[in-house]
Amino acid sequence: MYISVRSILKFSLGGIAVLYPLLVFLSFVVFDVSALYLSIFIIVFSILYLLINLTSEEKNLSVQIFINPAVLLIIGITGIILNNEAAMRFIPIFPGGTKSVIKIYPLLVNAAWFVVFMSSLFFPPNFVYKIASLFDKSIRNPDIKPCIIKFSRRSTVVWCVFFALDTIIAWFTIFAPQFIHLKNEHTADVIWGIYNGAVTYIAMGVITIIQIITAKRIIKKQRTA
Repeated sequence: MYISVRSILKFSLGGIAVLYPLLVFLSFVVFDVSALYLSIFIIVFSILYLLINLTSEEKNLSVQIFINPAVLLIIGITGIILNNEAAMRFIPIFPGGTKSVIKIYPLLVNAAWFVVFMSSLFFPPNFVYKIASLFDKSIRNPDIKPCIIKFSRRSTVVWCVFFALDTIIAWFTIFAPQFIHLKNEHTADVIWGIYNGAVTYIAMGVITIIQIITAKRIIKKQRTA
């Protein structure tokens, strides 16, 4: 099977974006990389990510595929701006400076996906059904579609709740340590890294597995009915 270079690049860049919290954690805690240098890397990475997605053939997801790289680009640019101490006097919302901006990626992505999933409930098809139909076209069968749409709508609501809660918790992992005057910066980085780089993805995996298993049971039941 032929795999294009663009597909390999897109998959690789997507993987890096997924591993963003882990990479930031390693940069700050293990390798002690400067937040300024990390911001520059994020800008270069996001531009490359955007360019690759511009050639994407996934027309049905034309807006969604730009969410992650666009958020990264904004973070990188803002990180460089806030690296200037003078700028910090006018933007007090980021008490942690560039480091807080870099950490805000999971929060912004969660918020963006919340909007995507929530809006699909009012402008069908809902997002879960749209994704599912890309992988299994059989669910478009008139005998199965009504039940799947009902289930996928409930699943979409579950994801809306998840992204809303995850956005709130992500905010606390970024700013709460500063508001409670946690002096150990290393501890704050570890808390952020563990939650956003591990707990969140484990929760997403559990939800996804449960929904896939449930959907398969519904499809099997409808086919044998």
